Amino acid sequence: MIFRLLSTLLFTLFFSFSGNAISEFEWYDLTHLRQSRLDLINQVYEEKEAGGEWFTKSKIVLKGVLLADIPPYCKVNQFNFRAKKIISLPGTGQVYQFDTSTNELERLDKTFYRGYNFHALQFVKNDTLFSLGGEGFWRSNSILSYFDFKRKEWEQIKTFGDVPHGILSLHAGIVPNQTKVIAIEAFQNGDFQIPSVGFFELDLVSHVWKRKGKVDLLALKKLGQSTANFIMLGHLMFLNDRQMGLFVDPETNQFYKYKGPRKQFFLMETELFQHGDQILSKQYDKNLPGENFKIDSMSIAELKKHAQVIGKFYDEEPLFTSYEYLLFCLCICLLISLFVNVWFLSTKKALSNSPNLLTMPLGGKEFIELYKINGEEYLVSSEEISHLLGCEKKAFDTQRQYRAQFINAMNQYFADSFQIEEAVFRKADDGDKRFIKYGLKKSVFLNL
Repeated sequence: MIFRLLSTLLFTLFFSFSGNAISEFEWYDLTHLRQSRLDLINQVYEEKEAGGEWFTKSKIVLKGVLLADIPPYCKVNQFNFRAKKIISLPGTGQVYQFDTSTNELERLDKTFYRGYNFHALQFVKNDTLFSLGGEGFWRSNSILSYFDFKRKEWEQIKTFGDVPHGILSLHAGIVPNQTKVIAIEAFQNGDFQIPSVGFFELDLVSHVWKRKGKVDLLALKKLGQSTANFIMLGHLMFLNDRQMGLFVDPETNQFYKYKGPRKQFFLMETELFQHGDQILSKQYDKNLPGENFKIDSMSIAELKKHAQVIGKFYDEEPLFTSYEYLLFCLCICLLISLFVNVWFLSTKKALSNSPNLLTMPLGGKEFIELYKINGEEYLVSSEEISHLLGCEKKAFDTQRQYRAQFINAMNQYFADSFQIEEAVFRKADDGDKRFIKYGLKKSVFLNL
């Protein structure tokens, strides 16, 4: 963090007070596996192989290049672009093109504003140069922009979703199919002053950010990491502050540590690159003069073979936040309450339109049940009614009084509930006119 602030301050001071400019653009050429540089002072293109010396490959011609505009310290980003090389200087907005066929270095941009995107993540996708995030003026940002080769200016692209407050190239990278960016949000309160930071994913098609979870900075510190910095090689994230063979598969959220025999492959001073299915380790040789280096390689298959899973890299975001869970529960409660009220009202309405069985005289349900069993034309005998009323063992006159009261009560019930007069009618037995049987009017059955 301190280094980043100091470097940013130096850049800002340079643009305020012109001084000696940078004398060269230097990068590692993954196509030819050699170090390359453009010496701007002597105007030559030079290369150096591992363990070798710099040798001049060709003279170069500068077109629109003003050395005074170039900062004294700058790590350039170099991209192969349409058989040419594009060189971008984060923090300046400057874009250069080096044509190896004519050996001409040309400045492409017409940028005046500068200083907001030091340490920006830059990449080429579909023949377009993009820049994401960066820092300047004591704050970081998540601005996505692209370089318009026709207008020769940087144009901003609006992003959506859960946008992080800041993204830096030190802990961000693009996946191999170039459909999304993996990033850990920048934190500005000093290394590990805060316990965790967000882990994000940017869809480069829809331009929508998604928060995948959070990274425990204290846990990384216990593993020997000073920051959450990483470099993206293929689909793997290699933690490199410091280099210890720790890497992550962000798709599966598996955190690995290399446990193989090649202990010197991952050292603090090494730089890692990807070349096909190989991981290259560029190691500087301290025993030789100058900045001599050697290249070691390891296949991704060998790396994974000797790697051990040590846990999850980030804590995944819950499906819903606490606030969303609360809203969800409130909605469920409201739906249940609405359902209960609708059910209660519909039941109340149905009960108001149906016979009130609670006010039916004692024995009335059983009386009606006889008709349901035997049919609407059935005639109930006096003995059956006495049995329903439980008075069959009483004196004959007592039984007759019970039956009369019951028939009167039933008729009153049907008159009050359905406005049916004399619902229970008397009829002499066809076999013996001395005996009376009882029937129900057909209108009664229409209401039951």
